[in-house]
Amino acid sequence: MPTRVEFAVRSNNHGRTSHSTAPRVCPPHRLHGLACRLFEGPTNEFFPHHGQLKPFAVSPLLHRGGDRVEWWTTWMPDDLVPPILGAPVEAELGDLPIRLEPAGVLHRSFRSLREHEPVTRAEVVFLSPTRFSRNGVSWVLPDPFLLFGNLERRWRSLAPPELVPPPKVGTELARLTHVAAADITT
Repeated sequence: MPTRVEFAVRSNNHGRTSHSTAPRVCPPHRLHGLACRLFEGPTNEFFPHHGQLKPFAVSPLLHRGGDRVEWWTTWMPDDLVPPILGAPVEAELGDLPIRLEPAGVLHRSFRSLREHEPVTRAEVVFLSPTRFSRNGVSWVLPDPFLLFGNLERRWRSLAPPELVPPPKVGTELARLTHVAAADITT
């Protein structure tokens, strides 16, 4: 939502950065852990680590041809500056030391998102393994009630009070939505 921070991912062996040994694949839990370290830090009074609501979203590693690897993160609160803007970050993905170099920042406030023209059609692509779980049952097909319910909860929790949507808007959007096609590949 509000601030997407894009990083170029480079391996960092003994202080030398390199594209050629940048990680090609990384399990989602490692990227989530790295995002927790970057966004939550050792102490974060606004979003404690064990809280249910995470103020960020992350992409899988994105391969851009050749040896270029990118990683996108999104910091969602409008009123707090993302704690990872600016300087490169030294980190690890498993046993591989990496350097995250800021490559771009795109900010869209909740207000500007709300003022956009209504969307009547969307294509949703999941770039990493995804499942939907309802009442303990896992599904591989997208569930509009879970998608819109999660978006509504995040918007309601992170947007300024004057931009909070009406109650049950996620449920109403889900009722008007259907999956027109699905292509599942493993």
